Amino acid sequence: MKAVVIIEDGERFAAALQRVLIFLGYHTLVKYATDGELQNYLQSAVEGDQVVIVQTEFPEGAEFLERLRCDWLLSAPAVIFSVERQEKVQAEYPIVGKKVPGTYFIKIPFYLMELKEALSGVKPVSAEQLREISVSYCRVGHSLGSILHDVINKAKKGKVDRESLQILKRRIEILPGRPDAEVKQIDKALKDQVSKEALCEILFAIQEKIRGKSSSRREELFKRFAHMPAPKGFGTILIVDDDGYDETAIEKFWGKGYTVELIRSAKEALYKLAYDPPDILLCDWRLEGKPELGRKVALKGLNTQDVKLVILISADDIGDPPEGCEICVGRDKFDVEFINGLIWQGSEKYANA
Repeated sequence: MKAVVIIEDGERFAAALQRVLIFLGYHTLVKYATDGELQNYLQSAVEGDQVVIVQTEFPEGAEFLERLRCDWLLSAPAVIFSVERQEKVQAEYPIVGKKVPGTYFIKIPFYLMELKEALSGVKPVSAEQLREISVSYCRVGHSLGSILHDVINKAKKGKVDRESLQILKRRIEILPGRPDAEVKQIDKALKDQVSKEALCEILFAIQEKIRGKSSSRREELFKRFAHMPAPKGFGTILIVDDDGYDETAIEKFWGKGYTVELIRSAKEALYKLAYDPPDILLCDWRLEGKPELGRKVALKGLNTQDVKLVILISADDIGDPPEGCEICVGRDKFDVEFINGLIWQGSEKYANA
């Protein structure tokens, strides 16, 4: 008898489905997508005769399944529910396709026999199939940026774990053209053969190779404002980043004459902007892992009279930023000279407004 693990973000879907599964004679277990231990559980406990059920309509449901498959964390078969037609879901998430090994799609509403047939017919995914799924059906480039973002932030604090590097390596390995040089560099990091600084350089180099690098603006800012102190009237910086910020970079800001405050939550940042706004807002785009929070804080800064410049920062690309923000991504996120150049450029625009 198969055991069924339902991945859920709330109570509605799981509660209704559990009654059906118990009627069919299956043992069921509900696990929540917000559980920090969920991936470890799925990797270690869900195997053999167990089946995972996931609904695409819970936030990032299909993306959640895609990430588990792509990172080789889930070999158990999966039944995917959706209120949409399979073709529509598949257009955005290829992993929901009819030919993907280890998956069975069911449109809501459904017949009882349809679910019974799915649970009796799906099979676990082999290691070879997992690799094929990663190459053929996972949007590797789409998710690689967020993985690099997390690993770069950890590397800056000297807290990169082996599992994060292994996941990054697997994603790079299945990129088109397989960049062998980058894979070898990650292997060195896994063997603890590189320093924190060298690892950051490796990660930034991988990032720039994947997305391409435009250096003309950087060169212009360095040429005009290299080694300049803080411009007059632009003396206070509020950094908002839930991952913290590079301590060496903060010290360099102080050395240029800036007063710097670091806040780690969107809620605190919004309060600070309302009652004690800085001259410059330096805000992480993926605040608490959510671009919508970074956007919210940035918009508050743009609409606060005393804030003269808003700079969005991210270790990876920023999609659709609010109009009026400067953008600082990749290695530039921690580059004090580059950010100082942006501030000087902003001060000139402010003076001429």
